[in-house]
Amino acid sequence: MRDNLCLFKRFSEANKNEKSIRFIISGISNPSIPGSSIYLYENGNLTDTQFQPVSKPPQPVVKKVLEQTVTLKLQKSPTGETVKYRVEYKQVKAGSGAEEQWLVIDTADEDFTLTELVSGKQYVIRYRTVGKVGVSEASETVSPESLNSRL
Repeated sequence: MRDNLCLFKRFSEANKNEKSIRFIISGISNPSIPGSSIYLYENGNLTDTQFQPVSKPPQPVVKKVLEQTVTLKLQKSPTGETVKYRVEYKQVKAGSGAEEQWLVIDTADEDFTLTELVSGKQYVIRYRTVGKVGVSEASETVSPESLNSRL
């Protein structure tokens, strides 16, 4: 039961700004399902009594770094069905007090190459798994130091 609660809480937090998704917590007795479950309603109709949302994926694996590209290995969500990936990256600017915006690219490929990076600059990269309903929380980032050490 605790696992479902944590999964639901993290999924709802990752999708809190998504206007087409609403989250409701309710106690509903269902003798055919011991413990707890997450119910999925679409357009007001119950479509799944044991919905598994996508959850935080493992850190991306850096496979290859070239002058202006980084090739990553992305992995499916440990739970739920992964439909695609949402790669997020930003340039690290030393001494910059302002938080940089994440740039976002969606892909269906597990092996993904991020292109058009500025040579010699540092980047932070993470990704989310995207399910048929919503996105996961972000993976841990690949640190700029690990990218630079591979150049």
